[in-house]
Amino acid sequence: MSASRRNSDGVGEVLAKKFFRIYWRHSSDQSSELFCEYLYIAMNQKKIVIGILFVVVFAIAGVFVWKKNDIKPNNTNSNQQTNFQVQDWKIYQNYNYGFEIKYPADWAIIENAGDNADRSVISLVSPETQKIILDKKTSSSCDFSVYYYNSILDEPENKANEFKAITIEEMINKNHMITRIGQIDLGGEPAIDVVWGGAGANYTILSDYKNHLYKISSCAKEKRSALTQTEVAILGSFNFIK
Repeated sequence: MSASRRNSDGVGEVLAKKFFRIYWRHSSDQSSELFCEYLYIAMNQKKIVIGILFVVVFAIAGVFVWKKNDIKPNNTNSNQQTNFQVQDWKIYQNYNYGFEIKYPADWAIIENAGDNADRSVISLVSPETQKIILDKKTSSSCDFSVYYYNSILDEPENKANEFKAITIEEMINKNHMITRIGQIDLGGEPAIDVVWGGAGANYTILSDYKNHLYKISSCAKEKRSALTQTEVAILGSFNFIK
């Protein structure tokens, strides 16, 4: 036998033994013993290549079974859980302003003017905020407000300060009370999220869908990272009615 053939057989045997050890660690059934006997027979008969191929196949299968059995049952991921929850939610639809939004059954919807003044179309109120309203006997609290303006020019701060901005980007650049965060999706359409205000600033999403201005603003939270899973799901349920 040539030196190259002996070296090849030696390398093949080493590789086969390495794969064997991997498989043996992660498999404990009787089939593994039968397979190992076959492997050694194959090696003794110089069928190293065939032996290695079988080792690879069985090793991968053994590791897969081991990992599958080793993984503990996990809670449903946040997206699946959110989708499951949203299916049982109520839905608010406003055909005058062309949008709909879902919300949990224990949340409240307060309908406002939505007439291009600084009043929202609706306010969404969580059970916790409802309790605050009852305790303090006030109606000024909410969790989210949805605003609609016929155009960006009609946005109150844009109008009052005579910014005369006709795009969201221009309005952000001219209004120093607005800090741009980045691009975001709203109802399947491109939008921009910002922090709006100085002290007591609010996380806000802006969309110029069909040349109208839609503004969804958190009533109490400045950062998106501060929103609860439910609040994020509410924002994600927003859709434009075409």
